[in-house]
Amino acid sequence: MLVSMISNTTLPRLRVGFVLGVAILFANSSPALAQKTLRWKLQPGDQFAVTVSQQTTSTVAIGSKPVKTSMELTLATHWSVESADEKQANITQTVKRLAMKMQVGDAAAIAYDSADKASPVGTAKEIATAVKPLLEEGSSLIVTMNLRGEVLSAEPSAKLAELWKSPSAKAPGGAG
Repeated sequence: MLVSMISNTTLPRLRVGFVLGVAILFANSSPALAQKTLRWKLQPGDQFAVTVSQQTTSTVAIGSKPVKTSMELTLATHWSVESADEKQANITQTVKRLAMKMQVGDAAAIAYDSADKASPVGTAKEIATAVKPLLEEGSSLIVTMNLRGEVLSAEPSAKLAELWKSPSAKAPGGAG
């Protein structure tokens, strides 16, 4: 009887003690793991296909009526590592595809996709004109970033800088 009383009261305490011990062990080790800084390990010649997708929805009140706006954006880029050392990397980023869709309230949706073969119309045509320099062959951004991924500088390639100077790239519809 005494043995069963000891085991009945001691066993739950051991379980609780074990669980608390494991919890304390993980609680103390987690900050050390969380403090490890992630870094890019880039080498000259590395190539990456990077696609960023973003979806945004917002609602604003115009007068007393709520108006919902939703936007989807997809940006497909090609990264080419030109140089890299233990502190930073120089990467040429080329836009391969840009797609967007925007819906404002009950108005007709605006959609543009640079991969579509058909010529854009309406507002999509204005978007196409605005982003055309980014999609031209030879256009790119030269990005310098540290190995934590923070952008230190970004400059247009010579081709992109020239295209941005042209009057047709400054205003939708070609008026400069």
